[in-house]
Amino acid sequence: MTVASSISTILRAAMSALSPPRLVWGLLTLVVMIAVGRVADLAYRALGGPPVSPSGLAVGAWSDDQRASARRSAVSAVASFATGTTLGEQLVATESTPSELRAIVDGAFLERVAKAKGAAASSLYVRYHQIQSSIDALRPRGPAEALGAELASSLRTLGGAVLGLAPLVALDAALDGLLRAPAALVRFAPWFALLAGVPMLALVSVLGGGLCRMTAWDAGRSVKLPLVDAAMFVRRAMVRLALVPIFPVGVVGVSLVLMATVGALMRVPVLDLVGGLLYGAVLVLSFLIAVGGVCFVVTWPLAIASVAAGDGDSVDAVVRSNAYLLRKPGMAVLALASAIVAVALGLAIAGGAALLTLNLAETAVGFWGGSGAALAAGDAGLLTPAFGAPPLGSGTARAAGAFVDLWELITVLLVGGAAVSLIADAATRAYLVLRCACDGQDPSDIDGVPLGRAKID
Repeated sequence: MTVASSISTILRAAMSALSPPRLVWGLLTLVVMIAVGRVADLAYRALGGPPVSPSGLAVGAWSDDQRASARRSAVSAVASFATGTTLGEQLVATESTPSELRAIVDGAFLERVAKAKGAAASSLYVRYHQIQSSIDALRPRGPAEALGAELASSLRTLGGAVLGLAPLVALDAALDGLLRAPAALVRFAPWFALLAGVPMLALVSVLGGGLCRMTAWDAGRSVKLPLVDAAMFVRRAMVRLALVPIFPVGVVGVSLVLMATVGALMRVPVLDLVGGLLYGAVLVLSFLIAVGGVCFVVTWPLAIASVAAGDGDSVDAVVRSNAYLLRKPGMAVLALASAIVAVALGLAIAGGAALLTLNLAETAVGFWGGSGAALAAGDAGLLTPAFGAPPLGSGTARAAGAFVDLWELITVLLVGGAAVSLIADAATRAYLVLRCACDGQDPSDIDGVPLGRAKID
């Protein structure tokens, strides 16, 4: 397989990942992860965990000063929007609750939109959703939601940087999503990261395994694997897929316990001599954690693809994917860069189609009562709640607006499902290319059964 054919193989993920079966699987994966994240956040808050700052995990807990500043900003925005309407006098300074602020905005919107026409009416919808966003900022957020928003923002920035030919910006966005955001979560809530993060990583591996399995058959053997067959594989390989992230996390955990033990010895007279002698081992473990951790973050999707291709159990998959990265770093960087480009192109296609669809539908029908999903498609992430439909009066008008809101939300979620499918597809193709380059193993070799030279170039 030549370099050109390898790149071509990976770039095909931009289209193949958008096929209806994979979009459906990606959408289900996204919805499951959102639901699990919400449950984890509810448990976190029920146990008294502090909310995350709206500025992100890197800032830490949401302080009283930040909360007061967010409230002042929301009240100011609502007061400005309600000025000149009969609702303007109902604002009660900073004591107004979020529900009261929303009621004032809804009433003011009804009065103003009744008088506005054309472009003025459209700008009212934009401003309405901006104010809804400032009110939503008053809602406490849990660690899972904050992490999801940062990952979505990183992915969107990465895609824009790739399409804009800004490699340094793309690299910084990748580091944000792969390293900085997870590291910030561990610093902010280490117990949450352990008790909720590890099971969620296992769940992502299991669900992602189905997408990787479909890609392995498609890229390796040009066979479109049905959803039922992919689901049956996931059921058979569930334990192997789930253990892919647990194995390296367990190794890191044991290493940290050993390092903490040496630290305890350093605090006891006489035994501190033993701790000093063992400090060299601490440095070795630190080096292995740093290098191994970075390698795993990069190769985790490749390890899932390894299990999906039937190349071994979870330990074999992790070792093999890391070995490919270290044995042929140049080829690995090229394959991963091609995968990033494929994801960016696929998201541009899916996102552009969604925006065009939403705008065309709203313009053609002339019914602007939905969630404003055309705006939300470019918003901070899919873990934030959808903005409520602008008030349309009473009776059937409100019901109609709720249906429009639901359909537009599903359209936006499909873009998120496309992102999940794209990442799994591109990672699997990159794995097959690296496997061929490092081991000479034919891409059509699945479950250890080669079927001749497959034409994937």
